This record gives sequence, structure tokens and C-alpha cells, in this order.
Amino acid sequence: MPRPRTTPRVIEQYIPLPAAIKKYHVTKKLLTDLVNNGRIKAVKSGATLLLEERKVKMFSKRSDGIVATADHPKLAALRKKYAHLRGNSIPLLEAARKYDVSDSILYRWAERGFITVINRGSFGLLLDESDVAVFCELRTLGAIRSGPGSMKSLQQWLNSPPLPNAV
Repeated sequence: MPRPRTTPRVIEQYIPLPAAIKKYHVTKKLLTDLVNNGRIKAVKSGATLLLEERKVKMFSKRSDGIVATADHPKLAALRKKYAHLRGNSIPLLEAARKYDVSDSILYRWAERGFITVINRGSFGLLLDESDVAVFCELRTLGAIRSGPGSMKSLQQWLNSPPLPNAV
């Protein structure tokens, strides 16, 4: 006779959106994008949006500090430069060709929440072209390198003095 399962069920804990932003130092945009893309479970309680805390914590660690610097003036200038592309969807493979960057790098950036995923389907990912353009320019400027510590290089770049004719 089979033994009954003895592993306890985990009860999901939810945290209000404003508390998640404050506790995990992530932006509202990142969290709402993750909810809209189905990456974080959310429920409404009255007017309050409650997020699955375990997933919020996981994504805050995966973002390696980029969300804490999302409002930095250098990043804001780049986002403004590519604001005309905001909301334009571009397939991942087309973005890789257009911006001359590896599709695996774009995929990792999207999975980490740095690039907004507009839609997921059997055809692949549709990305927000504005985010793609910003991150590709950051890579060209040397602000992001591939491999471990890539976001640390972004922090260093953000804290360095501006270069002539740069952002």
C-alpha cells in the first residue's frame, strides 16, 4: 500500500504592492510588468494589489540592483532618447538582428525583467523595443558586460563621471 505524502503544503504569502516596492527595493513598473506577464501571481483585495512575496523576493535578487538605479539621470536620459519606441513590440530574433546582439542575451535580460515582455507565445517573445534599445546602447557604452557581475559594471558606469558626447 503506498504511503501518503508527508511533505507539508506551502501556504503562499502575499504582500501589498507598496510594501513590496519598499521592502525589496524594486520599481512599481518592474512588478506590474511581471504581474502582467504572468511571472508573479497577484490578487486584488479591495483596491489593494497583493503580490506573491516569494516571487517578488526572487525577482528582486535576480535584478542585481538595476531596479534600484532605474531613476538614475543617465538611465533616464537613455529612456527619453528611445521614448518614441515605447510600446512598439519587436520579436526577440528580429531585435537581435536589428540591434546586433545575441538572442540569448536578449532572452536573459527579458527573463530577469530588464526588458519588458509584451507577449509570450509559441512563436517566441515580443519585447518592448524601447527597453531593447536602451539595454543595447548600455552594452555598447560598456555599461553592461556579459557574465557574472554584469550589473555591477552598470553600477560603476552610473557612478562614473559623464563622458564627452555621452549620455
